[in-house]
Amino acid sequence: ASYPSFDVSTVIENYAEYLATPNAPLFNRALHEESFLKANYYDSLTGLPNMTYFFSLAEEGKTAIRKNGGKAALLYMDLDGMKSYKTMFIITDNPEPVRDFIINNLKRGGTCITGSGLYKGDERKMVYVTLDRADMIKLRSVLYRIDPKAFVNIMESSEILGQGFRRLPQE
Repeated sequence: ASYPSFDVSTVIENYAEYLATPNAPLFNRALHEESFLKANYYDSLTGLPNMTYFFSLAEEGKTAIRKNGGKAALLYMDLDGMKSYKTMFIITDNPEPVRDFIINNLKRGGTCITGSGLYKGDERKMVYVTLDRADMIKLRSVLYRIDPKAFVNIMESSEILGQGFRRLPQE
């Protein structure tokens, strides 16, 4: 469908008056269509472009290259199946059961760091552990039972080097 062009500043300045005009429903429809397009191309959780947007850009690029007489090639690697690691920072008053679960159930290691809270200055323990996604989910699911007051920060880890992971590179 073809829509008339709109001067947005005029619309905002005269919004009440504008709503009474015959073009108001068209403008509202255009706004809704734009929001649907954005929902189609961007992840609703992160706001980052999604694969639909990527393939749309790839198709546009291929068309432009061919239009200029070139040959287009695209190497696409689906990274969904690759191993993903999560790093968990678990601040707890009761680190021993967390430690026991990580060592005995997940067969992994980690580090327990002593620190103090900024607000009250109370000493707390922070368990630092990097796990694959499946193990992270197992640990996350038992944390409430272990320590319902724990504070947990889970982050995506893109490269992990050292014991239990890839070797550190030599010079």
